[in-house]
Amino acid sequence: MKVTITGWIHATRNEWEKEYSYRFTGYEHGEDIGYINVCPHEFEFELPDGFNPVPAEIKALRIERARILAEAQAKAVRLDERIATLLAIEYKPEVEQAQ
Repeated sequence: MKVTITGWIHATRNEWEKEYSYRFTGYEHGEDIGYINVCPHEFEFELPDGFNPVPAEIKALRIERARILAEAQAKAVRLDERIATLLAIEYKPEVEQAQ
């Protein structure tokens, strides 16, 4: 199956670079600093037979889910530590009175 993508070619360069590099994006950058609109462009490619993006999407979602769960777990541990600190009773041994 043929797929057509329409977008924009942009020129960009960092202040330490002498030459521009060119990138394709799906939209016109307008007046964004760092991007110079060169021209609209359209290209076409053949999608491989039997291509199915679902497994890759599921993998990416599972990776993101694991990242979010790890971040939440780390935050929960930090909160538990704060709670434990607030609940802790400081132990002060009784000093024997001199007679």
